[in-house]
Amino acid sequence: MPDFLQTGSILTLPLLSGDPERLDADLTTWSRERPLALLLPCHARDLDSPALTHIIATIAAIPWVSFVLIGLDGADAAQHEAAIEKFHAIGHDSILMHHDMSQVAAGKGRNIRDTASVLMEWEKIFAIAIHDCDIRTYSRDFLARLCWPVLHPDAGILACKGYYARTAGQLHGRVFRLMFQPLLRAWCEIFPDQKWPAFLRSFRYPLSGELCITKELLKRQDFDPGWGFEVKMLHSLFRSAPHSLCQAELCAAYDHKHQDPADLALMAEEVARAFCDTMRLEGTPAAAPQWRALMDACRQTTARALHESTLLAQMHGLPYDAAAEESLAALFTSALHRSQLTD
Repeated sequence: MPDFLQTGSILTLPLLSGDPERLDADLTTWSRERPLALLLPCHARDLDSPALTHIIATIAAIPWVSFVLIGLDGADAAQHEAAIEKFHAIGHDSILMHHDMSQVAAGKGRNIRDTASVLMEWEKIFAIAIHDCDIRTYSRDFLARLCWPVLHPDAGILACKGYYARTAGQLHGRVFRLMFQPLLRAWCEIFPDQKWPAFLRSFRYPLSGELCITKELLKRQDFDPGWGFEVKMLHSLFRSAPHSLCQAELCAAYDHKHQDPADLALMAEEVARAFCDTMRLEGTPAAAPQWRALMDACRQTTARALHESTLLAQMHGLPYDAAAEESLAALFTSALHRSQLTD
């Protein structure tokens, strides 16, 4: 059973029971005065996936979604036409923005930033929900739990971050488990009095791709162009509205498309670089002696993370490849070194 523990400064709304009908009724009422738009960053490689087909069919049946804006990356002319046809089934007022990758750099954050720039000009939109297009466990309740706190007229919540267990037959969430959480633990050991890392540790899953936020607040946020989007967004929210945020558990278990180790290493590097950038903005650059101390601490916290993952998998009878996890952790350590050396 989920606990009621509230840690740090972030209000946490765990998944205690499923009641989608009541959430639907609330959101249908509230969305009349607080219209909701969905922003879906999509890559051409996701167009043929069953996950996207299911997401589109689910959204098409939701009455409290007022508008959908899709940002499409990596598509040639034929894929663009196929995307127009596929997203036509979404049923709501929608626009497909095809980003010409010959003119702009690739990156999830850049896709979201450029697509959001259109929504920010629409006076009739109150809030914007953002999520990926490769979620295999997507449901109406999943989206409702993300949006309910922000559309609630009396909650005083301006942004809601989603979280969940990354399990689908085995442990996932590897960049968080084996790089980012150990990094945050190590940083808090070396710099124990800093508020921003402590704020990040209040989030159950800071690297999740789900966010609902009021349009006016999104206008004031900073965007990282790549995989550091979530970290840079949370830092911007930390500076602009730290007491108006919450996190909501969206589902009991989450699954999406899984990246290979090389892509995960690139993701880890961009996430780590974004975090180091935010620490410099907070006035705490890591000089060489501090960086060496941080890396020493990271080796210890990474070993702890591997041990924790082993026990978690064993307790729940999940398959666990210890050698593969250790190899991936080593890739992440190298990526962390690069994130500092290339700044």
